[in-house]
Amino acid sequence: GWLVRPLAHRRTGAAVVVLPADASSAGPPAYSALHQAMLDIGIAVFVPRPSGDLDLPDEVERVQELAATLLDAGIAEAGMLGAYGVAHGGRLVAASSAAAPHLFGAAVDVCGSDGLDGLLPLASEYRAREAGTGRAREAGTGSPGGARTPTLVVHGSNDAHVPLQSAERVVDALAARQIPVELLILTDDGDVERSRPARRQVAEAAVGWFRDHLVGRPGADRTGEHDPALDNLAPDQLARDDDQENGSPRP
Repeated sequence: GWLVRPLAHRRTGAAVVVLPADASSAGPPAYSALHQAMLDIGIAVFVPRPSGDLDLPDEVERVQELAATLLDAGIAEAGMLGAYGVAHGGRLVAASSAAAPHLFGAAVDVCGSDGLDGLLPLASEYRAREAGTGRAREAGTGSPGGARTPTLVVHGSNDAHVPLQSAERVVDALAARQIPVELLILTDDGDVERSRPARRQVAEAAVGWFRDHLVGRPGADRTGEHDPALDNLAPDQLARDDDQENGSPRP
């Protein structure tokens, strides 16, 4: 995978695993404004290699192994590891949080929520595998009742792949158990990968969520004040992200 750490004097002990949107993608990930904004508030960024053709329970197991490696290496301190994912990556974030509630201190699931019907069987199968190999950990009950991860759920109002109601069910279940949770609904077509305004909106919310729940200092942008870390999400930086994703050299 690819690891980028903040400058030594900015490190907070927090890190975020950014799970790939496409499990079959090849090549290194694009360095984005979102990554830089997290580095600027002292959060390290780790992007694992795509998992290929693994089924989702195997991917969840792989995520837990990656998390343990980051913690053991001192990249993240206990309770200060987060997860971020879009589309398939978002679904993997949600499944990992449901299967192992102590894994992350905060999570952002973007357009990947599979709803309770999809997450519970995955959580149960994962736990059964862990128990069978003697690696079962304290992780709740295998249902949203055991979930403990503060989660920001982002979904498009017109998502053509997963209906908004799926995300709403997850949010309602977590809220009913007093788990910190927010739902951000994208009012355009919800295509985070192609829509620059949507990408900025999601990035601002994600940076604020991780800052509040991992770093532990409430974000200035949530009080209406200017937050310098979000300067890296300005339109000119997002334009450079577009150039990089299209194969153009980064200035």
